[in-house]
Amino acid sequence: MLALVYFVTARLGQLLAIPPGNITPVWIPSGIILAAVLARGYRVWPGIFLGAFAGNVWAYFSTESVGAMLRCLLAGTANGIGDTLCAVGGAYLITRTTGGRDLFGQATDVIRFIIFGGILGPGVSALFGVTALSLVGFVPWHNYASSLATWWTGDGVGILIFTPMLLAWRAGWRGCRFGREELLFMLLVPTAIFSSWALVPAGRFFAWTAASPSAGSPSRRRLPS
Repeated sequence: MLALVYFVTARLGQLLAIPPGNITPVWIPSGIILAAVLARGYRVWPGIFLGAFAGNVWAYFSTESVGAMLRCLLAGTANGIGDTLCAVGGAYLITRTTGGRDLFGQATDVIRFIIFGGILGPGVSALFGVTALSLVGFVPWHNYASSLATWWTGDGVGILIFTPMLLAWRAGWRGCRFGREELLFMLLVPTAIFSSWALVPAGRFFAWTAASPSAGSPSRRRLPS
């Protein structure tokens, strides 16, 4: 079920893509998978891997040659591993450092959530995903840094926006204690990250795609219409 939710929201997330690069600054599945692990436990990891694998293979799959199919499968596998480590590893560090208490009850716990869930975890996912896409030839190595930054940002913003919302919905809004400090963090951090994405890596990426209109999009966010 989680794999299906991942795949469907991946398609939905493509609606947020900004042409011509088809890169979305908010990757919805990243917020869903972290919330799933925090709520259901580590046993949901197969659904995360399968959803990420299927989404990436679907985006790049080609039957023109055996080599092309193998490249798609390799990229999909790396994407699945990266997303699984992002969600499971992030959830482990969050739970370990907060003692399993209400994640958003104290400002210090919100900071831990942002560091481990919104920054460190997405960084692992981006590293696995973009490196694999570069190794198989879907992303030129000269565009590696900007692609990594864009992927990292999209996953991070997705987590910072959707994970708290889903956990609050699951617990019931009355049971969630959001103070002014917590609300400030949850509003300002995604705004700051989105602004950084818009001003820095996106400009470099759009310049590259404008110069190379035939080049493919350097991330799993490229899904066929």
